[in-house]
Amino acid sequence: MHKALSDAKFEELTIKHLAELRRNSRKLAGADWDGEDLLQETMLKAFRRYDGLSS
Repeated sequence: MHKALSDAKFEELTIKHLAELRRNSRKLAGADWDGEDLLQETMLKAFRRYDGLSS
């Protein structure tokens, strides 16, 4: 799959869950900034795995 299509498809699949993921990450971390870090790490791991599956 072309990289740009892969990026767009990942965004399409995840964007609808982003607000809930953000809320849960902040709640789990106990602080907004830590929650944002947790969310970024989670999304990065998910994208890397997704990109591997779509290759």
